[in-house]
Amino acid sequence: MRVCVGALRAAVPGGLRERFDFGGRDVASWFPRHMAKGMRQMQGALRRADCLLEVHDARISSTPAKNHLNVTKETRPTPRCHVPLSGRNPALKEALGIRPHVLVLNKMDLADPRRQPVSAGLGRAGLGVAVVAQGGDSSASSRALQAVLELLKQQGCPQVVFTDCQRDVGVKKIVPLVAKLVAESPRYHRAESSEYNILVIGVPNMGKSSLINSLRRLHLKKGKATTVGGEPGITKAVLSRIQVSEKPLMYLVDTPGVLPPKLGDVETGMKLALCGAIHDHMVGENIMADYLLYTLNKQQQFGYVERYGLDQPCDHIESVLKSMALAQGRTQKLTVLTGTGSAFQYLLVQKTGAQKNVGLIQLNRPQALNALCERLMAELRRALEAMESDPQVGAIVLTGSQKAFAAGADIKEMQNKTFQECYNGGFLGGWDKVSVVRKPIIAAVNGYALGGGCELAMMCDIIYAGEKAQFGQPEILLGTIPGAGGTQRLTRAVGKSLAMEMVLTGDRISAAEAKEAGLVSKVFPVDKLLDAAIACAEKIASNSKLVAAMAKESVNAAFETTLTEGNRTEKRLFYATFATDDRKEGMTAFVEKRKAKFTDS
Repeated sequence: MRVCVGALRAAVPGGLRERFDFGGRDVASWFPRHMAKGMRQMQGALRRADCLLEVHDARISSTPAKNHLNVTKETRPTPRCHVPLSGRNPALKEALGIRPHVLVLNKMDLADPRRQPVSAGLGRAGLGVAVVAQGGDSSASSRALQAVLELLKQQGCPQVVFTDCQRDVGVKKIVPLVAKLVAESPRYHRAESSEYNILVIGVPNMGKSSLINSLRRLHLKKGKATTVGGEPGITKAVLSRIQVSEKPLMYLVDTPGVLPPKLGDVETGMKLALCGAIHDHMVGENIMADYLLYTLNKQQQFGYVERYGLDQPCDHIESVLKSMALAQGRTQKLTVLTGTGSAFQYLLVQKTGAQKNVGLIQLNRPQALNALCERLMAELRRALEAMESDPQVGAIVLTGSQKAFAAGADIKEMQNKTFQECYNGGFLGGWDKVSVVRKPIIAAVNGYALGGGCELAMMCDIIYAGEKAQFGQPEILLGTIPGAGGTQRLTRAVGKSLAMEMVLTGDRISAAEAKEAGLVSKVFPVDKLLDAAIACAEKIASNSKLVAAMAKESVNAAFETTLTEGNRTEKRLFYATFATDDRKEGMTAFVEKRKAKFTDS
């Protein structure tokens, strides 16, 4: 294959890309949203805290500029020190104010052996007592320790403890040290309390959970208390009080890991994502695959051509992915909804369910995280019209990918629009088609449902969410406001206060928060969501389609009319059911203790 590199490259019509278009992506959006909320959560818990435990990884280090010389027998200068400081979030100290503060440098067992803290004659058991500099010189170790502690003191960390929480080494120092610091500091409104509340802070993945579990093992002889969750920096016991000591009575509060995103450029972030350092769904799997293809072509690594049965190198990721799917047998048969005219570019449309009575529409614009461009919305209107007129379809499921339901409207299309264009053209006017379809629509939301994506979900009749779904109206961050019903439907769904907070700050809420607020009816594991939505749609479709449309109209009236007018609408539609064959069949079947056979008439 190496021999044919030149020929392969020359065979590509028009040549291969010389640069990669990142499409104006912002790396800040690639970081978990809880990191933006974490600081506010800590500040909320700070009032009840007596002391702060900042946990950091001893391996992530910086070298003081003044101590760059190595230790030699001739000069014996202050030794070169490996100081674990880089990577700490400076905003923590600013946001959390003045409290007794202990810096715990964890994972010393994984640090460079030449720079690990040891105690003369005690070996590893003396973690936290001294530091070995390069070469293992004991006098150099002492000077190294002093240099490390002095620099940390200058950085505002006079109390430092080195630990190996996996083996409970050095951890015993923490409780008595914290008790001493708290006793020597004013406790203000907590002066009468006999218990100590300790706030555990730090950037993600530094061992906060391991420290809490180690303290519980040592002082309470108990096992794990903080199982790590699915996202970095989040544990299942986050922001809960966890007892770690009986005498003194001491509780620790685990907090979300908070790390400010600081990437030099988008390309660096993309490379980190390909190495697994950033979640795939934060970046977008398709653009990651496209960048990998671009890199392989740029470096003339054309092995994929033969491996996946391509005729020549390709610069289009869609074609490569299709060839890969065929080569690996990763294909799936779909029952395509007929009568929809020309093929869809941005939708996958089919009928599903055991009786093929559920219409399934999947938004399929993965490279843009299903951003709602005008072409996509026109296709959606066409698909809904086809399902509305199909007598076999009794309910509709609208979904996206596991990474994004829809990340919002297409900003590139909106960027240069003028007031006159929006007003005269009725911009976004066609979006209301979703809300006027008479057949029930279930939104199955995984990943992002932001801006227009959140508005689209709220136009549906029922929202089911995957456990990693995120909802938000971040238009304020773009200098505008929601324009497709966000301020109206969100307020009716979650109430004025939460709606105001989301619209005015652009903050997102999780699936669990959305369910608690009433925006979502049920939450499922990511891989179970679509099946659950289809099952619900099948249940709806098994009833009378005519009566289901009446029931939907009556419920929607509650959002748009007064209570008196809504009750009138309900009565009118209730009486109307007595003119249908399905009402008669349903009641007769109930009396005869059999299953009803509705005819939608």
